[in-house]
Amino acid sequence: MALVIVESPTKAKKIQAILGRGFTVKASLGHIRDLPSNEFAVDLEKLKKGSFPFVFSLLPGKGKIVKELKKLARGQLVLCASDPDREGEAIAWHIAELLKPHAKEIKRIEFHEITKRAIQRAVKEPREIDRNRVNAQFARRAIDRILGYLISPELQKELGRSSLSAGRVQSTVLAEIVKREKEIKKFVPKPFWIVEAQLEKDGKRFIARTDKFWEKEKAQENLSYKTLKVVKAEKRRRLEKPKSPFTSSVLQQEANRLFRWSPEFTMKIAQELFENGYITYHRSDSPRLSEDAVLMLRNLINQLYGKEYLPEKPYIYKAKGDAQDAHEAIRPTNLTPQGAPEVLRGRLTPQQLKLYTLIWKRAVACQMSPAVWNTQTVVLQNDLGTKFTAKGKALVFEGWRRVYNAEVDEEGEGILPDLQAGEFLRAEVKLKEDKTKPPSRYSEGSIVKWMEKTGVGRPSTYASTVKTLKKRGYVVVKSGKMVPTDTAFKVIEFLEKKHPWMLSPELTAEMEKHLDLVEQGKLDWRRPVLETAEKVRELLPLLNEKPNDTPTEKQLSFARTLSERLKEEIPGEVLISKKKLSEWITKAREKIAQQKTKAPLSEKQKAVIEKNGDEKVKKALQEGNYGYCRRWLDGFFKSLEKKKRGRRKG
Repeated sequence: MALVIVESPTKAKKIQAILGRGFTVKASLGHIRDLPSNEFAVDLEKLKKGSFPFVFSLLPGKGKIVKELKKLARGQLVLCASDPDREGEAIAWHIAELLKPHAKEIKRIEFHEITKRAIQRAVKEPREIDRNRVNAQFARRAIDRILGYLISPELQKELGRSSLSAGRVQSTVLAEIVKREKEIKKFVPKPFWIVEAQLEKDGKRFIARTDKFWEKEKAQENLSYKTLKVVKAEKRRRLEKPKSPFTSSVLQQEANRLFRWSPEFTMKIAQELFENGYITYHRSDSPRLSEDAVLMLRNLINQLYGKEYLPEKPYIYKAKGDAQDAHEAIRPTNLTPQGAPEVLRGRLTPQQLKLYTLIWKRAVACQMSPAVWNTQTVVLQNDLGTKFTAKGKALVFEGWRRVYNAEVDEEGEGILPDLQAGEFLRAEVKLKEDKTKPPSRYSEGSIVKWMEKTGVGRPSTYASTVKTLKKRGYVVVKSGKMVPTDTAFKVIEFLEKKHPWMLSPELTAEMEKHLDLVEQGKLDWRRPVLETAEKVRELLPLLNEKPNDTPTEKQLSFARTLSERLKEEIPGEVLISKKKLSEWITKAREKIAQQKTKAPLSEKQKAVIEKNGDEKVKKALQEGNYGYCRRWLDGFFKSLEKKKRGRRKG
């Protein structure tokens, strides 16, 4: 008998069905323990001396779950089966710490897909909890705590807003979005001119264009020359290789481009598909596929499309140098015809089917034959020496594009007539004016691409970072683009003055590399934490000034709700004091109660009092004592409901 602990009930149900008798599968519902919200809970002096610096506590509402797990673990083998990443490893460590006195033995199992073969293999190959992974998560958590407890309150006080926060990744990303917006605002369009020639040969019409002219007069000089000479006519057959299977980043980008889904929503649907056993683990920065998966994909392609769509050798996709490469690419778990999207149509929700279809097509296409294009490049020249270029392109064999209909680059369309160097063609020449365009705002997909390219964040943090920027009111999404608010500009201005290091993509990416080295066992986890503490050393004394006066998240959340109802900002100095915030909440509740008391009654409420009330309540109505009237109405309607229940029983 063994107790298997996973994170979600959906996963627990699926795995229980696979393992059957001899196993009890229970869900921890994510994290069960964390740093308390009402204290710093990271002793930096202990950290410097090499002692364990954290004070962890059970999360609210997790007492019952822990009690049940302890009971089930008594004398049993416990297998921690949380997600196969740093956060999942930390969850396993916390569970192990709590269950050690009760369990016979505690081990860690890891799987990247919820299939019978993967689960049974994982159970047969348990391992110890990877302390390096846990340490990497400890380091990330400690750094977040330092910034959250020192810089965020400073920011809130400075700008007088309770909903503001600063973060190692979120602030760097926000700075990039604000930087792009400043570039757009400063941008001054510059006019330019292009000379366009319309030509014809053998009944085929085509267009050739010059490069940009910045002076109109220079461009106009070409309008007098109506004959163009072909100086180059090049034909090529080009093979277009398939795109690699999905990583987390590319999946979020494609879902945003095609469906306008936010990264958060994409990962939510991907999580559902993973937990129900339809796809492999959805947080991956590697395009690598296992040998088994490649073999199954090649068999599937042969069955569905035939040998002509199967390349002689399989494509091998490798992770970039800084990728963790801990998991396979995101792919379907069932790589047979029974796993095709049309077969699963009735089992998946519309959103799940949409994303699954995208993942399935990308995975299948990545092992198919290349698409074949016939391309042409023609260069013509007038007597002035100005060159005109025309390009043509036609698909000869669709290959992988039969399955995955990707974008076509702007290299030309259709095939040009058969042209030879040295021949002359008559042309209709005209001038076209245009203007340079400002850089484009980031979409939710393109900012994820920027994060991946610069090394800011990791697959598990992309979606949550974008979500935080929207939740804090730093950006709004308009027509698919992220537009920074006035608050965003103020936040970045403050951080540029006080903590410019937080806005550097290079420093943020360097920190991610340090965390990777910690996970690999090549760097002491305390180093990146102490480096962060050193950057804010002038703020560290604040931790000792008011150790027990930091508002809890629950208190802050309630205060923000009252603030919205009153349409009144919470003063900055109140936000960093538990005592002052408590006093503000009391006064805010009194104001709301007064507003409710003074608010006039509806005509319907007045009619009820006139018809059913005694002299006392009628007098209160005349004097405008609406608070008393409302209390009387509450009692009156309760008595009516009581009488109705009595009649029903009779």
